[in-house]
Amino acid sequence: MNQARKRSRQWQRFLLFSYITLWVTAFTVSHIPAEKLPSGPIGDNWLHFIGFFVLASWFHWTLISYRHPTGRRIALVVSVMALYAAFDEITQPMFNRYGDIGDWYADMTGMIAAVIVWEVFLITRAKIQARRSSTAE
Repeated sequence: MNQARKRSRQWQRFLLFSYITLWVTAFTVSHIPAEKLPSGPIGDNWLHFIGFFVLASWFHWTLISYRHPTGRRIALVVSVMALYAAFDEITQPMFNRYGDIGDWYADMTGMIAAVIVWEVFLITRAKIQARRSSTAE
């Protein structure tokens, strides 16, 4: 196995392992009983938005590292994150938390924002690279 391929495999493993760790951590934190949570300066919906932006971003980049095509990558991020968000909200009442459709909407908004940001980034990067390679010829 050549050096570039080996680094690519290591990067894939790192992204996958850290994504799973991030997901387990997010699930654990979102199921801490409400009375044990500190209150903070940021609202609950913003926490959901930020959390799902980060989770979806990490998932997105993990799929990129495994070279999933664009359509499949977007479909996987949207479907997996939507199902996880629903599961998260449905299971929270078991831990003295409240499942809330507003939280699910914030989750979805964060996830969709992440997909848009990273897909626009990839398109822009590809156009810049194409322009550089055409001017180099």
